[in-house]
Amino acid sequence: MVSTPTAGNKYETFGITVKNLGSPNLSLGNPYFFKLKTADGTIYQIDAATFFGGNKPLSVVTNSQPGEKVTGNIAFQIPQSAKPTTLTYDDYSNRVTIKL
Repeated sequence: MVSTPTAGNKYETFGITVKNLGSPNLSLGNPYFFKLKTADGTIYQIDAATFFGGNKPLSVVTNSQPGEKVTGNIAFQIPQSAKPTTLTYDDYSNRVTIKL
């Protein structure tokens, strides 16, 4: 990643794979559906660094079919002292929370 976080912050990056489990014509892989929660309860949106440098960003596939996958990276800018606790994907139909 070429971008530099603001003073006192760091990037947390994640390699992501999202799979359509069975719905025809599903929009899949929108990076803005991800949120990162830290131990103090703060919730972060993806950072613009997701799309810059050599980072292969997670991209949207419209009209995906069952079994189709999309893979890429997402980045969050958080304070140096913050401890990530959960990563959540919520596309308004499906919600998945991963404990970190």
